[in-house]
Amino acid sequence: MSKVLVISDMHGSHNWEQAKSFVKEQKIDYVVSLGDWVDSWENKWPDQGENLQKALEWFREDTEHRFILFGNHCFSYVTKTYNGQQVSGH
Repeated sequence: MSKVLVISDMHGSHNWEQAKSFVKEQKIDYVVSLGDWVDSWENKWPDQGENLQKALEWFREDTEHRFILFGNHCFSYVTKTYNGQQVSGH
């Protein structure tokens, strides 16, 4: 049976970095992000953007075992809605 780590609603925090060591320690087979990596009130830009870039790089290192899904906050940044209206409510 496979072990799966699910990460969601990080909203700009660096907490995802704990997953890197947890994956090794617990011998996790798959990591799935449910999105919402952005839109933090506490962690401001540019740190929030740099943090997102590092997280994406880590996921891209192993695309066979790490997967990213968009959350509503992520989706608002890649759609053509006006300021993400009717997407994330931010």
